[in-house]
Parts: sequence; structure tokens; C-alpha cells
Amino acid sequence: MAKVQIVCSNGGHLNEALAIAKHLNDHQVEIVTYESKFTEDLTNEIEYDVRLVSQSHVRLYDNRLRLAKHLYNVTIDASRYLNDDFDCVISTGSEIAIPFLLIAKLRRIPFIFVESLSRTDELSGTGKIAYKFADTVLVQWEALAEKYPRVEYHGRVV
Repeated sequence: MAKVQIVCSNGGHLNEALAIAKHLNDHQVEIVTYESKFTEDLTNEIEYDVRLVSQSHVRLYDNRLRLAKHLYNVTIDASRYLNDDFDCVISTGSEIAIPFLLIAKLRRIPFIFVESLSRTDELSGTGKIAYKFADTVLVQWEALAEKYPRVEYHGRVV
């Protein structure tokens, strides 16, 4: 059975990730997301393994130093959580995806980025980074596939 790790921030990104996970019945799925009241309750309600990343240092990116510290901390978590047992990593965004993308590339684990449904005519900031480094970038609007030659459109996730 293939092991898939799905990495995303909480909220809408997590909803899209759970929609993807429903289609991976024949895979062992682990979800990595930010720690919050919602995600702590969620771990008791879903059938997937869930790993929670601390979000205490994420509040309002008022400066680049705070953003750098956050990405550093998530990179530490990514290096612990993402091991060679995984056959693939999928992310629906947001910034939590970037460290996992880089660790996956270093460990030669395929990385698939699924752009948010809300991005209709431009890739998100995370999507633009994923476009350069991910093995596959999927978009949910045909117009984005026409604009970016390396992305794929196969319909909507949700």
C-alpha cells in the first residue's frame, strides 16, 4: 500500500486536502497541518493519521524575520515528519508547503501541488514557488492551465 503525505494549512486548504484524501482509498494517508482547536477536534473525527505543526509563531507576518523564523520551524518539523517511507507528498498550500516541498525534493519524493480553487487567474505565492520546484502542479481552473505551460488541469477537487 502506497503512503501519501498531504500537507496543508488549516481552513479551506485543509478542506480541499480532505476532498483529495477521500479519493486515495487504496493508500495510507497522513495529513500534516497547523495545530488549532479545529484540527485537534478533527483528529478524532477522521480516519487518517494527522500530525500537527505548531502555529504559535505564525501570527501576522509583520516582518521578514518572523516569516523566516516560521519557515525555519516548519522546516524542522518537515525534516522529522517527512521520511523516505512516503511514496508521494501532496499539498494544497499555503506556506506550510514550502519546507515540505524542499525536503521532499532533497529526499527524491515526488511532490504534487494542488492550487486552491480560489485562484482563478493567477498562481498563489506558494503556487509560484511550487511551479518552479514541484514535480506536478495541478490547477482547478482551465484559464490557469492556459497561462502556465507546466501546470495541469483535470477539473476541480471540490
